[in-house]
This record gives sequence, structure tokens and C-alpha cells, in this order.
Amino acid sequence: MKKLYPKSLLSLLFLLSVFTTSYGQCPLLEAGDDKFICSSPPDPVTLDILINGIPELIIPQTGTDSYRIAVPPCPLPPLTGTPIDLSADDMYSDVQNLLFEFSFFGVNYTQFVVGANGKISFDTSLANGPDDWTIAAGELLPIIDGTGFPANTIFGAYHDIDPGVGGDINFFISGTAPERALVVNYNMIPQFSCNDLITNQQIILYESTNMIQVNIFNKPVCDTWNGGLATLGIQGNDVTEFAVPPGRNTGVWSVDTAETWYFIPDGLSNTNSTFTVTDQNTGLVVATAIPATVSPTVDTTYLVEFTFELPNGTTTTISDTVTVFVADPPTFPGPTQPLVKCDPDNDGFTDFTLTDADLDITGGDPDLIVSYHGTMIDADLNQLPLPDPYTNDTAYNDSVWARVESMTTSCYQVVELFLEVRDSPVATVPSEPLRLCDEDGTQDG
Repeated sequence: MKKLYPKSLLSLLFLLSVFTTSYGQCPLLEAGDDKFICSSPPDPVTLDILINGIPELIIPQTGTDSYRIAVPPCPLPPLTGTPIDLSADDMYSDVQNLLFEFSFFGVNYTQFVVGANGKISFDTSLANGPDDWTIAAGELLPIIDGTGFPANTIFGAYHDIDPGVGGDINFFISGTAPERALVVNYNMIPQFSCNDLITNQQIILYESTNMIQVNIFNKPVCDTWNGGLATLGIQGNDVTEFAVPPGRNTGVWSVDTAETWYFIPDGLSNTNSTFTVTDQNTGLVVATAIPATVSPTVDTTYLVEFTFELPNGTTTTISDTVTVFVADPPTFPGPTQPLVKCDPDNDGFTDFTLTDADLDITGGDPDLIVSYHGTMIDADLNQLPLPDPYTNDTAYNDSVWARVESMTTSCYQVVELFLEVRDSPVATVPSEPLRLCDEDGTQDG
């Protein structure tokens, strides 16, 4: 018996994010950037491990009975690929092979069809048939009415566009098993009846995690046709199975800045999963859960491995490595003396060029960079740098905090730099001119 979930399990959690157009596969596992420990003795450090781009997950929820909506930090693929024969308006493609098994609302699929109006459907009976373009204002997901909202379909975004006028619909599969991704592109497709309005969007299906990604690069509104309506979301076997991002159900909405939506399986995961962090120096497992905290005393590379069960019952292991470097805080000679400036107004305040102290502080070490801050806390957090030139806050005597950081290790030290204001000398104008007697008649001054 199929287990049904209430709509409340279809979480409305989401993050809106803008990405660059550079392409890279969205990894299932990231061990994070290399780290430096700058204390002596070394302090423990927590690794920045991400699974599916969501740091709180130890085990990805691969069960597709329900979905939640979020945005992991994955780059956008290109809009180019192998053309799909959809040069006519309002049609579905031939049946396309997925090359990997994809679970959608608890059912595994290996084939799909592409609709000219912005849909991917796992209902292959739609192949080569009409893709209905009509949307009414009251037709909100979930709705399975035999017209434009078929079951087992991804709407991303569904609106009346016309590849018969221009642009192309294409696809490609990237990556290697078990981390492949199907990318379906709607590239430069004019909107029907408003051919000068262009839509760029794509739908991506991820192997193993069964995650769905919808990228909308731009989607204007043709308000003179079909009410300008569009729909973005997913719909399963019946009206109990769906997920829709906030503000993206059937309505009049546009996208001017690229946005990304992820539909992430939120059903129960299997228990045949293991997570380990192994010290490559010793071969010992040092963590079995996220967050993973390690305590190296020397430079150490850690192997992060995650083994989990695929929908077909087999298991796979994904991995990544991260290195933690143990470094000493930077050493430097200064400041050996305060920064001194004469005040032409003699009011105790003047402008200091703080970078004049750089050489004194670093001793000329090219690996060290200096920034100046108003408090020790700001210097520690590397926030709120002071303007340069800087006017002292306290008359005649003041101080700022210099953050001295190594460009090699990112380790830093914080030191106080004293500022000293000195009054400029006051010259007295003589009350009478200077007179000298010329004793020899030469009139030399």
C-alpha cells in the first residue's frame, strides 16, 4: 500500500539564490575548504562538510514520498545540449531515455517526455501528443484535470511558449555514475503571442539523491495572452503528492534575476548508510557524524566517505578529502613606536594615514597584510575596517587595532597601534622690523 503524507510535510522552506553562469556538477558530498589551525597547542576544528549542500543533513533523505524546497549552492549548467525535436508549438517529444533510474514520488522511472510549454513528464503515453497550453487563474497545483496538468510531471515553469518561432529545446547528461544529472534546457524560447519576450529556463534531475532542480534565468509576462499565467512546481501520482515554491503557483509572476528552486526528497531514508571521517596519517576513523570535529597536531588530510543505498537496493560510496594545516601565528616586530602627526589647528585632532605604520608593524615581510580597526573585537572578526585617512576619536592620544594576517596561512595576530597628536609650533610675528646700523657704509644687511 502506498503511504500518503499530508500537505504539511511538503515544507515551504526555501532560499532564493542568484548564481553565476559557470558550470560545475552539484556534488553529493563536499568535505569543505582546507583549514588552518593557528593556535599553539592546536585547537580542535570543525570541518565544513556538506551533503547535498545542506549542512544539517547527515544522511540524505532519498525517500520520494514527499519533498521540501531549498537551494543548495550549486552552479548553473549551460543552456546548450543535444536538440530535442520540438520545433512545433504545443507538442510533447518522443520518449527519451534517462540512462539512470530516477525515483519520483515513490515510483522509479528510466524514461520521460519533454513538453514544449515547460514540462518534463514521466507519463510516456503523452509522447508526440499535444501539450496543452491553457491555464485558468483557479487552476492551482495540485490539480490533475486531464488538460495542462498531467500527473507525474515537473512544471518548470509551465506557460505558453513557442519553440516554433525560435530558440531550441535541448538536453544533456553530465557527470559519472552514481552522480549523473539530466539537464533539459529551454533556450531563448519566445512566448506565444509575445514573440519579443524570451524565456530561458532549465530542469535538472540528479541521480542517487533524486533531487530536482529548476532554474529560471528569465521569464517575462505576456499579459495579453492567457492572462500572463505561469506555474512552477511538481505533481505526483495524485492530488495528495505535490510541492510548490512560495509565490510560484499559478499566477502572474516574472523572473528578471536568475532564481533556482530545489525539490529535495524528504521521505524516510534507509538505514543502510554509513558516514566516516578518516585520518589519512593514522588510518583511524575520527568522526562518524556531522558536525565532524578533528584535533590534528600536524598537517593532516582527512578522507570523508559516505555510503548509502540507491533506490534499486545497491549501495554506493562517495568521498572527498580536506586538509587541515597546523600553523603558528605570524611573527612581526611592531609596532615599535606610535604613529605621530602634527596638528595644524592645535585642537588635538588630525588625519592619520594608517598605512604609514605598515612597514613598522610588519618589518617589511611581504607575506603579511595589515588592516586597521576601531576595536580589538572588530580586528578579531576582520570587520568594520577604518577609513584611511582616519581622524582620531580622542584628542591628542588615541589608538587603533591592527590585524596582521599571513597570506600563506590566513593566521593572524592583533596588536594595538597608538596614535599621537602634537601641536604645531606657533610663530610670533615681530612687532617692529629688525634694524641694524651700517658701521662701514656698505649697507650690507
